[in-house]
Amino acid sequence: MPGEIVDLDSEDLYEIKIAYKSFWNRFKGSQGIKAEGNSDNINVSKYEGKLQVEVPTYFKISGLQYRRDRPDDLFDICFRPELTIRGREHDDGIRYEIDKSTTRVSYLRRQSDREDDGRFPAEIKQGMHYDFESEPDARHPIFHVQYAPTAIGIGVLNQEYRITNEDELLEEYPDFPRIPSPPMDFVGILYLIIKDHEQAENATWPNKVLTSLENLPTFPKGCFDPNPQSGREMIPEWWYVHADGGPHIPDGIIDMRCVD
Repeated sequence: MPGEIVDLDSEDLYEIKIAYKSFWNRFKGSQGIKAEGNSDNINVSKYEGKLQVEVPTYFKISGLQYRRDRPDDLFDICFRPELTIRGREHDDGIRYEIDKSTTRVSYLRRQSDREDDGRFPAEIKQGMHYDFESEPDARHPIFHVQYAPTAIGIGVLNQEYRITNEDELLEEYPDFPRIPSPPMDFVGILYLIIKDHEQAENATWPNKVLTSLENLPTFPKGCFDPNPQSGREMIPEWWYVHADGGPHIPDGIIDMRCVD
């Protein structure tokens, strides 16, 4: 019956894995920025009728300028998406919805070229995790971000970086405030990076990425009710106003990224 939650099976697992792999591969080949990470590292597994999607280590966008006037001063953004996907009956078949999402992000400032052991010496300059639960705890914003210098563990990052400010980062930090945010999942964090670091004023999803967006799970409609949070105003792409007075985003992207 339309609207009912249904268990997902191996066929759904295959569709979800292909959808995320296709999205990441198309994104990697489309931007001027350097996206790194093998799509085969996107793990999808079944758990209690739902699907869990994660990247066990991290993907990254590398070689970004720390300051625009210093092209030799570089930093990398590492991110690690974790999602739980559920199925809901719809007139057109099963709709995939995000039931839970955590996106961990670390900003690392490189201090020199690779050393003899193959790693970059680097400082972790910023870290956070963006969270969502379809049934959040009391007093938690349904979409929020929290500061966390070690959102991606130092032990994981140390495989590619020699973290030089590790002692400082191991100090205890509070897990508050929980700052309300747009919905930031695997897709949302990449759009944020495009807007923060792409030089073109109206940088948006490249055309080759658009066709893969429609196959990805969306946040459930119930997250945006009651109005005025009707859906389109909450997706990350909507939050960016173009300086030339043009529309925020094409209607086609809204149709793919918002539930009806």
